[in-house]
Amino acid sequence: MLTVIREHRDRTGRTVGFKAAGGIRTVEDAADYATLAERLLGPAFLRSESFRIGASGLLAPLLAALGADRA
Repeated sequence: MLTVIREHRDRTGRTVGFKAAGGIRTVEDAADYATLAERLLGPAFLRSESFRIGASGLLAPLLAALGADRA
């Protein structure tokens, strides 16, 4: 999908967004998507307007990784 977005941008000059969803359960999975998107579309693509991760199951692991579970 990210390759198609890049091809579309190259052909039309217009960038469309991407929302990774479904089965993303670990911080590592989310990081892999972000790394791939940055590699294919550049760092400017990693903005909320163009790149999102829809994974409610990721919230607890992400908060734990950030240390937010420690009070």
